[in-house]
Amino acid sequence: MLEHHQVSKAAEYLDKHNPGWYYSVNPDTLNLQSCGKCILGQIYGIDKNNNEQWVKIMDNIFNFEWSGLGFNQSVFASNELFKHHWITEINNRLASSIEKEKCLILQTK
Repeated sequence: MLEHHQVSKAAEYLDKHNPGWYYSVNPDTLNLQSCGKCILGQIYGIDKNNNEQWVKIMDNIFNFEWSGLGFNQSVFASNELFKHHWITEINNRLASSIEKEKCLILQTK
């Protein structure tokens, strides 16, 4: 399951460099073939009309490490499979976040 590994690695990278990134991604509009609706497009509000500008912005955000993490849409041979894995990663993080919030609320009571 190379796809799942790539998505997991990319999600972990986002966790490290942009905690809470999953709140910015709408699974209903997620489209890995559309730069404005892909993971990075939704998080950073970037539209890939200009490839050179996109690469420069991504390099600034991720310090030249982003290209090997499965964010590049040319990697997504199976858009639906990658989308499924991304939605799973998002939902897992949202569920974990909700559980942490419940624990904090219970601790304050």
